[in-house]
Amino acid sequence: MSDLRSQLIAKLGATPTEPELAAPRANDALSATAHIDTDWFRELTPLARQCGVALANQPSFAAAQNAQHVVAKKLKSAGRVRERAALIDAFSRYTKHREKKVWARLKASLTVAGQSPKLYRALKSGAVPAETLLNRWNRIKDKGWSTADVRTELLRS
Repeated sequence: MSDLRSQLIAKLGATPTEPELAAPRANDALSATAHIDTDWFRELTPLARQCGVALANQPSFAAAQNAQHVVAKKLKSAGRVRERAALIDAFSRYTKHREKKVWARLKASLTVAGQSPKLYRALKSGAVPAETLLNRWNRIKDKGWSTADVRTELLRS
């Protein structure tokens, strides 16, 4: 192939340009459609069809979560215990993975913003879900608030 390329370049007298590589796709684990490429969603989709649960082509994470709960309930009532257990296990693994990513992103963002490690530990031990904390932090991080104000805002219920 390279020999053919060099022959064409020599015959045409053109200067070769470097072939453009496709830009690597940003594989963000927290994007709006990240859950669609997971084992959990691949397992959920056929079970939802079998149970008669409506599921859009590319549902949001919350919609997929709701469908998962309905499917698990229907599988239990139908006596399909092993399929239900496998679905719940896949969902649990995915949500734990997602939560770890959220905590890592929140910690990195707090560190970059100059917030104390004590704030991160307080957030981690609080009762507010990690994704809620990250969303709140992204909303207020540029406001220049004190650590006490940030902590109060992030941990409000």
